[in-house]
Amino acid sequence: MRNVWKGMIVGALVGATLDGLAEAGRRGKVMGRRAGERSKVLAHVAAEKVEAADIPGRTMEKLHDVAG
Repeated sequence: MRNVWKGMIVGALVGATLDGLAEAGRRGKVMGRRAGERSKVLAHVAAEKVEAADIPGRTMEKLHDVAG
């Protein structure tokens, strides 16, 4: 009977560890998906700001100001 109790305890510990690892993997997957979505949004916002900056037009204005 002593070995049965030992086996039950070891089995419970192994089961709890495997459950914890599975949950950590699931949470990591969710966090990775959220980070990917967030990076897409940030890249889109950055692209809009660069387009709105009109760098070539502003550069030409400054050149005309300096030249004239």
